[in-house]
Amino acid sequence: MMNQLLAFPEEIEDFKQLQELLLYGNQIQSLTPNINKLTRLRILGLSGNSISRLPVEISELSRLQTLALSANQVKELPPEIGNLSSLIELRLNGNGLAVLPPEIGQLSKLHRLQLRRNRISVLPSEIGFLLDLESLDLRGNELRSLPPTIGRLTQLTRLDLRERNSDCAFPSEQPGPPTLAPAEPLN
Repeated sequence: MMNQLLAFPEEIEDFKQLQELLLYGNQIQSLTPNINKLTRLRILGLSGNSISRLPVEISELSRLQTLALSANQVKELPPEIGNLSSLIELRLNGNGLAVLPPEIGQLSKLHRLQLRRNRISVLPSEIGFLLDLESLDLRGNELRSLPPTIGRLTQLTRLDLRERNSDCAFPSEQPGPPTLAPAEPLN
């Protein structure tokens, strides 16, 4: 049986020491912009609600390590998602996402990315910047191909492309690691 929380509790912002906030399986439709007041938050569990969009202010949670948003109605991620510099795990299963913003590549500490049962047909090439990524779950999407940059994910131990990704092609050429432009010679 689902809980009956219909709105994100505004009073939650008063809990300045809060590190884990688990609101799974409610009927919450939106998050308060004041979520940015929870500066110590490490885990935010919001799976199984009715959330359709994320406030930009969520990007100010600099200590956030786990963001669980599976089984909601999130159709797009704000570009500011890339500011979550401590994020290790991002769960977005079953949301109807069609695209990921290029800023997803800024989540340099990300180890686990769960995107199963969405509507993603193309991954941004910036996915190749997730050099610590160990697990990428793309099961049940509509992928036609993987970007060549996927070859940069040398820490990847689990790649799941089951269900509806049967036509997904692997790139014929795998790029090497990202490189910087050569430095100008010193005179």
